[in-house]
Amino acid sequence: MMTRSNKMKSGFLYFLGCSLTLLLTIPQNLNAQYYQGLQGGMNISTLMGGDPPFPNPDFKLGLNGGLVFGLEFSDKFALEADLGIITKGANQDYTEPLSDELEMRVESELNLIYGQGDLIAKFSTPIDRIGVIPYGPFTRRVFLDFFIGGYGSYFLSGNLNNQYSVFNADSLISDMSYDSTEAFKSNQELGLTSIDFGAVAGFGIKIKVGKEEKGRIFANFRYAFGMYSIDNLRWQRLEFNDKGDPIIVRSSLTNQSIIFSVGYAYSFKGGPNRIQ
Repeated sequence: MMTRSNKMKSGFLYFLGCSLTLLLTIPQNLNAQYYQGLQGGMNISTLMGGDPPFPNPDFKLGLNGGLVFGLEFSDKFALEADLGIITKGANQDYTEPLSDELEMRVESELNLIYGQGDLIAKFSTPIDRIGVIPYGPFTRRVFLDFFIGGYGSYFLSGNLNNQYSVFNADSLISDMSYDSTEAFKSNQELGLTSIDFGAVAGFGIKIKVGKEEKGRIFANFRYAFGMYSIDNLRWQRLEFNDKGDPIIVRSSLTNQSIIFSVGYAYSFKGGPNRIQ
């Protein structure tokens, strides 16, 4: 019998396989341009959900990079699959009381590295059609892109760094730190799922270059919001409703990222098997 983890891995591989198959085996008589390229950049990530195990998440910087594959059916519409590596996670810094005289400050940094695939529909418009920008030899090559789609990612590695400081009337009593870089070799050790998926939306700008305008330089902003809890332990806490009845609340941690990337791609008329 397949375990829940194996089912998620199979689903993720199926998602990536379908994405590549869609773009690499399109019928040759389809009136579309195949393009491929490279992209990379920075992203700001955090976790949404609550406590425990990460009660006060804040944003952290990360990196992203990978490959771009796409089919451009016209100047207005394209399908694109992006495959690459992205770092996510969160920082947190909060203080909680230990007694009437003591309090503890907790500083944490959670670094998560994923292999990620995005499948998006991209809608484009030339900037000279907006109305305020005149038509010209350069502006006719510049396009605004708007896109929406989904992503799936698979956990590769990560680490959790914690530092605990105990204070008494603003005087430091003890300072302890814990670095799980060596121990955190698998997602299970921190109680995280190996799979993450969600939706993605954003906008960008691209400039077609070259005599035949087969090259394209682009810059994209996108927001990726997780729709699946990566908390595999399903932490629980006891709360009381307005009537005083006890209820069990389960935590739900989801990845949230604002991603900026720049890149270059090259177009081939008619698909990948008809490169001239």
